[in-house]
Amino acid sequence: MQPLLNIKPSRRNYLLSLTVFVLMLMTLTSLVGIFLYRDYLHGFPLTEGTVTGLLLGGLLLWVYDDRTRFERLTITLTENTIIVPGAFKEKTYLLAGLDKHRTLTYNSENNLRNRILYTFWLVDGDSMTITKTLYGRTQMNALLEKIGLPKI
Repeated sequence: MQPLLNIKPSRRNYLLSLTVFVLMLMTLTSLVGIFLYRDYLHGFPLTEGTVTGLLLGGLLLWVYDDRTRFERLTITLTENTIIVPGAFKEKTYLLAGLDKHRTLTYNSENNLRNRILYTFWLVDGDSMTITKTLYGRTQMNALLEKIGLPKI
C-alpha cells in the first residue's frame, strides 16, 4: 500500500529539541555541583569537565541519532491507517476509529499542552499525540488536511 503522506521532522527542529535537552542536562549538572557539593567555591561550575563532557556527549548523541533514529521519526499516512513512531516501535492506528468530534473539541481548548502537542482521539478512548514543535505547523496542517480535519 502506497503512503499518501510521509512527514519527517525538519532537521532544524530536531537539532533544536536535542540542544534544549543537552542544555537542560548541563544546567541540572551545574545545579547539583553548586548545591550538593558546594562547588561554587572552586570557580564557575559550567567550566568543569562534567559539563564539557555532557556537551561533547550530546554532540555525539546528535550525530548518532541523525544517522539512525531520525529516519524512524517519520509519520506515515496511508488510505486507512496512520503510522506514528513510538518509544520502541511504530504504532498503527486505523483512521476509521478516529473520533473527529472529540479530537476537535480537545485540541480547541486553549491551554499550554495544546500549544505544543496535537492529540488524536480514537473511538475506543485511546489517544495518540504528535509534537507540533518537532514536526512544524505546515506539516501538521498537511496531515490534518489529508485526514479531513481543519487546520491548526
